Amino acid sequence: MITAATVRGFGLRITRDPILEGQEGGPNNAHALVHGSRENDDGNLTGGLTKGEYEKVARAARFVIITPQPTA
Repeated sequence: MITAATVRGFGLRITRDPILEGQEGGPNNAHALVHGSRENDDGNLTGGLTKGEYEKVARAARFVIITPQPTA
């Protein structure tokens, strides 16, 4: 898990990409995509992360393990 604020702090772009109920990993309204800092011809940030960007995100991210609790 990594926060949008942390990703933006690295100068990267993040867009919402919710996973709907019935889709693998869903439902997850907090799911998002991280885009690299490379600009296209229009000056928009596009594409994947560079190795350095990937490493920054990987170092900042933390695993979150959710253990289902029994229902009464």
